[in-house]
Amino acid sequence: MYDSLDDISWLLITKTKFGTTLGHSLGGTRYFIITALLGNALFAVLKSKFLVISLIVTSTLLFLDAWFDVASARAGRPLIVAISEALIFELPLALISFSVAWNLITNLDFKSRL
Repeated sequence: MYDSLDDISWLLITKTKFGTTLGHSLGGTRYFIITALLGNALFAVLKSKFLVISLIVTSTLLFLDAWFDVASARAGRPLIVAISEALIFELPLALISFSVAWNLITNLDFKSRL
């Protein structure tokens, strides 16, 4: 059947093997998330003021993607995969992004920059 390494590599590469109840592919969402994470890295390296906004957008995108994947998955293995992917990858990354944004907001002195 499947071994755990195949399942993990499949999770990392694509989400569209089983499709969704809506009958269309949602694999394009993965590219938006990768682009958002690369944007966060770029803004962090450049010490840009847009980092906080980028982190909040990334966090929101990850939460919505997790919700949509679980809500639109068919019963059985696709639903189990959607829930496990949300719990293992998307929601922890969303919480990390939001907590970094929160720390930046609470630790920066915005009055000194105005």
